[in-house]
Amino acid sequence: MKKLRQAVDKLPLPENPGGLVYGTILIAALLSAESAKVETYWETLAGVALTEIIYWLALSYSEFAGDRAADGKPFTFSGFRRSAQHEFAVSEGALVPILVLVGCWIGGVGLHNGIRFSIWASAVMIVLAELVIGVRSNQHGRELAISAGLGVVFGLLVISLRLILH
Repeated sequence: MKKLRQAVDKLPLPENPGGLVYGTILIAALLSAESAKVETYWETLAGVALTEIIYWLALSYSEFAGDRAADGKPFTFSGFRRSAQHEFAVSEGALVPILVLVGCWIGGVGLHNGIRFSIWASAVMIVLAELVIGVRSNQHGRELAISAGLGVVFGLLVISLRLILH
């Protein structure tokens, strides 16, 4: 277990790992709603990327507004920038699924399958993120299995969303 912990400690993890998981779930949900019969790769990527950016900025702004309300402080651009940096993990969670989609596009894979592969990549990323977070939190045995199990449940939920919508 010590070697596993050392290997996991070398993996990159953002300051806000919850945002990473959240962003991965978000991108899978966005891709699940895409229709390969209507959209093209370009439209799908542009729509998903723009939605992800809007969501990141909205989340950053709302978190910053909540902090300001709790602290009684005025709006400052430096404060918003700090909030945006902290919440950027949401966009980082979209990176692997988007890269899978781009790879499928470059590789000539049809959009329907490219979306499916990206959703599966999202599901795998959710499970891996839960495992990394669990190991870094010194979870063992049953605790780690529960964390991984929750990742599997969320992964299956995003896969089932695609099946339900299409």
